[in-house]
This record gives sequence, C-alpha cells and structure tokens, in this order.
Amino acid sequence: MASVPSAWIELTFPLVWGVVYGSTVNWLAGSLPNGFPAHAFDLRYVLSQQQRRRWVFGAAVVLFTYAFWVVSQATSQEPTKSLPLLFFYLALFLLITVIDIEHRRVPNLVIGPAAGVALIAAMVQSPETLLSAVIGGGIGFGCFLLIGLTRPGAMGGGDIKLAGLIGLVTGAAYTPVALVVGVLAGGIGAAIFLGAKRVQRKGSIAYAPYLCFGAVIALLHGAEIVAWYLR
Repeated sequence: MASVPSAWIELTFPLVWGVVYGSTVNWLAGSLPNGFPAHAFDLRYVLSQQQRRRWVFGAAVVLFTYAFWVVSQATSQEPTKSLPLLFFYLALFLLITVIDIEHRRVPNLVIGPAAGVALIAAMVQSPETLLSAVIGGGIGFGCFLLIGLTRPGAMGGGDIKLAGLIGLVTGAAYTPVALVVGVLAGGIGAAIFLGAKRVQRKGSIAYAPYLCFGAVIALLHGAEIVAWYLR
C-alpha cells in the first residue's frame, strides 16, 4: 500500500482542527452569551448555528493552517507537540471576536476560565513562565484600567479584563506587542468606520476583535517583532 505523503498529513492536521474548533466556536458563540438555554443542546439548534456562521469555519481553517506553518518554520522539532495550547488560544480569541461583534460584550464566563487555563499552562511550563504571565497580565490590565479611569467611556470593563487575559497568554515580553498592534488596528478600524459613516464620531465599535488580532500577532510573530524593534 502506498504511503500518504507527509505534506498531505501536515495539511490535514490544521484543516481537521480548524473544522473542530470552528464548530465549537459557533456553538459557544450562540449559546454562551445566553447562559446555555435548554435548546442550546438541541441538534437542530446546533446545526443552525453552524449554518449561520459559516465564515467562522473559513477563519479557523485559515488561522490554524497559517499557525501550523509558522510553528513548522520556527522549530526543528515535531510541530504538533507545541500546537494544542496555541490552537486553544487562537480558538479562544476567535470566540471572543465573534461574541463581541454580535453582542458587544466580552463575557466573564469566557475570561475567567481562560485566565485559569493560561495560569495553569504557564505554571506547568516553568516558574519563569508563570512570573512572565503574571507580569504580562498586570501590564495589560493596568494599562487599560488606567485608560478607562482617565478617559471615562473610552474603554469598557470587558476590554480591560480582556487586556489582562492577553497579557497572561502572551507573557511580559510580548504583551506590549499585542496591545500596541491591537490599539493601532482599532484606530485604523475606527477611522474606516467613520469614513464610511458606519459609526458616529461619538459612537463606539466592537473593540475586542482588534485586541484579539493583536494577541494573535503577538503569539505568532511576537519574537520577530521584538527582535526587529531592538535592532
């Protein structure tokens, strides 16, 4: 029997997990903000959620495939060993993005457990990683809390907690990268919406997607960005 080319195996891995995570994100995005009502576990409802957000499948597959490629290029070790936690974080930020776009909120039911996972994952790796996560979380939460206090209404409570979570996930070294990229992306997005008259000058936009974008960039390219900046 002919063996399956390794390139096909490498391609199948992120595709399969993209579909699995995409399905999970779709279900959670439709059920979690409403407190998991009884119909959330009905098969017809689950399938309807998959139909309604078909774009999430595409986003998950593209994101996971790209992440798989980045990890494969960055390490000589078997990439699948370092991907499960990264895929979890990518799916987490995709979930937060979908919920904030649809409901304009970042639920504590997402932030709390995710922060616990980030702390446990850091603790398992090493004391230094745990310290870096705690410092990163403090930087993210503290910076956005300061913005919220000095400019009332500029930053929602969910965004402040999300910044803290991003700090826990990315660590002290890459938290500034995530926040700066997120803020710049948010500024560009706001300018585009204003130019297209999709939002009033004193209106608001869903800000969490931009912060999540910054977190993804920091997770995948934080080392290169920091190295470029320090050169």
